[in-house]
Amino acid sequence: MGILTVIFPFIVRETYAPILLERKAARLRKDTGNPNLKSRLDRQLTQKKLIFDTLIRPPRILFTSPIVSVLAIDTAIVYGYQYLVFTTLSYIFQDKYRLSTGLSGLVYLGNGIGTILGIPFPQNFSETDQSFLTEYTRNLYHRLRIRQSHGAKKEKGY
Repeated sequence: MGILTVIFPFIVRETYAPILLERKAARLRKDTGNPNLKSRLDRQLTQKKLIFDTLIRPPRILFTSPIVSVLAIDTAIVYGYQYLVFTTLSYIFQDKYRLSTGLSGLVYLGNGIGTILGIPFPQNFSETDQSFLTEYTRNLYHRLRIRQSHGAKKEKGY
């Protein structure tokens, strides 16, 4: 990923409309000599205002959007537990089980291998669950339609 981050800015063309229009306006200002030409999407922000808005936006979203707040708290708890496990695991195995420093470091291999092996499974299981739920919902809907049509026939006296 790191090498792509270095290479992409030179290979991939810009697609963000405000940047493209600003470049076009700058080129037209240079070609025509008219300094009054501006991009339609130019927001006329000073550098100070732009930096202020950029720094204020994330905390504003964090504190005003309930879903972002709940997800941030959940992530903080998960990372807190993970940090607690990673910082205390070697101490436990060194003090309680009397492993050397080198051997207690091997305890982290289980977490690493489990994480790497577990990466592909949520997607596979979610697709299986989704197809099961889709089929279950389709069958349930079909049964309800049959039940409803039999009920309508009974009401009409057929």
